[in-house]
Amino acid sequence: MSEASERLKSARAKAGYPTAKAAAEAMGVPVATYIQHENGVRGLPAGRADRYAKFFRVAPEWLLYGSKASNG
Repeated sequence: MSEASERLKSARAKAGYPTAKAAAEAMGVPVATYIQHENGVRGLPAGRADRYAKFFRVAPEWLLYGSKASNG
């Protein structure tokens, strides 16, 4: 699992979604794609990270790079 995928999982849990499937369905994104991002199977493209970050109310820079200064 990559660090970005770990941060994605953390953001999802902190936002109150108990499962990756629940979060994906709430966002309207393909469940399989989201799960692959969260598990680190697929890389996390900047555009998708931006969408996830907005949904989970975190900074996209934190989601992608772990920038503490931008942690939302």
